[in-house]
Amino acid sequence: VDSSASSKYETYMNSRPGEFEEGAVRQLLSISRELGSEGVPHKIHVAHVAEASVLDEVQIHKNKNLRTAVSFTTETCPHYLFFESGGVPDGATQYKCA
Repeated sequence: VDSSASSKYETYMNSRPGEFEEGAVRQLLSISRELGSEGVPHKIHVAHVAEASVLDEVQIHKNKNLRTAVSFTTETCPHYLFFESGGVPDGATQYKCA
């Protein structure tokens, strides 16, 4: 990696593709659906969700399981809601949270 690229926030963001989080949450939803179809009570919690794209799928899953022993919850962090990656200056490590 180019040493000048290592201090760029874009480089940091590219090392954490949103598709990875989407895939992980979808895999957990699939596991939850399978357990639920077998009548297995369970709780799954996903911390620090950064990709809004998964929230509709999570809400649909939760709505289908309102009266069951299935619990699928998520949370996010204030910095995901407040900051935009394009506004973070290069080299500003205080914005990195991993």
